[in-house]
Amino acid sequence: MCIAILKTKDGNITDEQLLNCFDNNPDGAGLAYTKDNKIIVVKGIFEATQFVEEYHKAVAEADGAMLVHCRIGTSGFKDYTNCHPHVVSDECVMIHNGILSIDVPKDSKVSDTVLYVEQYLKPLPKDFMLNDGIMSLITDHIGTGNKFVFLNNRGDFSIANEKA
Repeated sequence: MCIAILKTKDGNITDEQLLNCFDNNPDGAGLAYTKDNKIIVVKGIFEATQFVEEYHKAVAEADGAMLVHCRIGTSGFKDYTNCHPHVVSDECVMIHNGILSIDVPKDSKVSDTVLYVEQYLKPLPKDFMLNDGIMSLITDHIGTGNKFVFLNNRGDFSIANEKA
């Protein structure tokens, strides 16, 4: 399963941990962070050394929390589009760990996560990730084997199904 990490402002991830995540989930990596109330997304990383370098650049620039993701492709191509983080809006990004129980065509170019973002998350109201009721519905909908981590442009984060 993918590796989805929420790195808080004071948290630390060692190079060894990053390389271990990448080596065990080599189908593309990415990260997101906020700077000056804007979300910066770096994704489509397919080399371990570049992943570590981009992480350190992001840590130096980030205003607060970061999302870090290493992918194991279970559906869709192993390409930039299917790498996480995924943009929900100009003000929100997300990463996913798990395999969603949604209808993904066998020959789909995009992953279950991309389909979920397009079908279910993008239509939601602004700041849905801060609404406990909506987050509860998302948690119930994705099931116990999935986790979503959201980050908005103000540095707020939210986790759907944190115990997964």
